[in-house]
Amino acid sequence: MKKTFLALLLLLGFFVTDVFAVAGTVTLAQDQLFNANGYTTMRVVSFVCVGDSTDGTIPDTAINADNLVLGNLAGWFLYRMVVENDAGDTGVTDDSDVYIKDAGGSDLLNGQGVDQLDDDTRNYIRLCRHDPVSGTLTLDVDNQDVHSGEYTITLILAK
Repeated sequence: MKKTFLALLLLLGFFVTDVFAVAGTVTLAQDQLFNANGYTTMRVVSFVCVGDSTDGTIPDTAINADNLVLGNLAGWFLYRMVVENDAGDTGVTDDSDVYIKDAGGSDLLNGQGVDQLDDDTRNYIRLCRHDPVSGTLTLDVDNQDVHSGEYTITLILAK
């Protein structure tokens, strides 16, 4: 009787953990910077990421006019990216990779986002050669497998 009860309890535990697993999330925040004449000179797009509770992943996240309150990014240039760990207790996998992909799947960071998400480091990536944004971009984070890891990726775009 005890063995049957323990077997049922163990089996139920497998199902319960799947039911209560929390998928990875990405929350988008936006801001803009103005010059003295009131013209927008820079746009800031931040992604607050929380990894999946079972494998640490986040969904690839589109960056387009549908989810940008401030409007389309067409004609803006990707100027800088800041990658930082947000949590003291729930870190991230050291040397995780960050990609910003265009509609064709090319990495606009040209590989500079590889190994940039670290557990205890805030990394700045300054881009010096780039084309203007022309369509939907996608945030893609790979090799981050800390359960519920928290981090922020900030894109700074210039006109």
